[in-house]
Amino acid sequence: MFPSPRLLIAASAALSFAFAAAPAQAAEEWEAVSTTAMSITGDITVEDEKITFKNGESLGLRPVGDDEPGVFVVTPEANPTLLNGNKLCGNQPPTFLVFGRPKADGDDETLYLKVFDTNDVPPASDEMDQPGICASYTYMR
Repeated sequence: MFPSPRLLIAASAALSFAFAAAPAQAAEEWEAVSTTAMSITGDITVEDEKITFKNGESLGLRPVGDDEPGVFVVTPEANPTLLNGNKLCGNQPPTFLVFGRPKADGDDETLYLKVFDTNDVPPASDEMDQPGICASYTYMR
């Protein structure tokens, strides 16, 4: 007997969420490797409810929901000064952070961080050219 379609959909959603590029239960430390990451954020630590930058500043995070794994609302609104007097998204406070990992080759040692300053929830997507994106950063373990 085959499982019901509803069960298959639930299992598929659970698996895609499990493999999504969301912050893990324990703190994960990531080394800045892109030029923008090295000069603005430095190394980062990602936890369930916040991201902490090299200079000790942090942003609170809240998951958007199961439909958009890896997409987080910045809460409360903040725009901290980071390395070299820079801000994560320029003068606009960031509204959403999207974490992603490359799909090719099963690479789990690279993390992409896309920052948005839009009111519209961005999709969990690997595309870098999205409406409302104001910055992107790359990290490795």
